[in-house]
Amino acid sequence: MMISRTALFATVLSGLGAVTALAAEAPAPEHWIAAGASNVSFVNTQSVIRKDDYAVIWRMQNFPQAEVAEQGQARSAKIQVEYNCAAARQRAVSAEMYSGRMGTGKLVGLSYQEHPWEPARPDGHAFSIACGQLAQPAVIASAP
Repeated sequence: MMISRTALFATVLSGLGAVTALAAEAPAPEHWIAAGASNVSFVNTQSVIRKDDYAVIWRMQNFPQAEVAEQGQARSAKIQVEYNCAAARQRAVSAEMYSGRMGTGKLVGLSYQEHPWEPARPDGHAFSIACGQLAQPAVIASAP
């Protein structure tokens, strides 16, 4: 059974934050820091783009179990998220699903669907970094 893009985004965004197309591509090199204690969610602190009350950031989600994607099994996803910092809202604007953890392996799914705005967690790590309310910690993970 194939998981829908909407369901995949909902899984990835649960407990995290969101973005708009202010940034068109993932930055290089990628430096990911943990967005929580579980070591399954990460943010790229070098990818933050801010303009007025909006911020765009790339987030990474490692899945505990492989998820069915368009072209195979996905073990991780990179998600471009837009935040409305003033209104504490978020939305996903693109996602890339990979066969390996931390965005490695084969690209098995891709989506450029802009999702509806939803409440963000203003106390969340990703929101705090994207909206400039939290200092950027040391890098704890790097993608190849």
